[in-house]
Amino acid sequence: MKLANTNNSLAYNLQLTLGNNDNDRGSYGLVMDLDTSLIGTRNYMGLAYFWDHDVKHTMREMTPKFRKVVHDTAMKNNLIKDGFVKTNNEFIKIINATLKKFKIKDSSSKTGWGYFFEELNE
Repeated sequence: MKLANTNNSLAYNLQLTLGNNDNDRGSYGLVMDLDTSLIGTRNYMGLAYFWDHDVKHTMREMTPKFRKVVHDTAMKNNLIKDGFVKTNNEFIKIINATLKKFKIKDSSSKTGWGYFFEELNE
């Protein structure tokens, strides 16, 4: 499987605010809303969640660049439907291949969760 290329992606650090009250979402909330609207497009930034419960512990801990590679590869393989990917063997293969590409160890010292997945019995 060929993973998506991120050579034309740049990484920026942004100072984001959380807002002062319930009516003020701050810049973080606005950027998350924007990125949620970009799921399924080449402009996805790697912040918003597009995965389901089965892979959340791995995907939440990864960098935006990692998530963008997974997203763009899933998009290329037509796995994203209505801004969401339901975990299946093809999606698991994409995540595992991306973990290998980024040389990420198999478990988290913080949570104890293993990052790599076994294929599902579909």
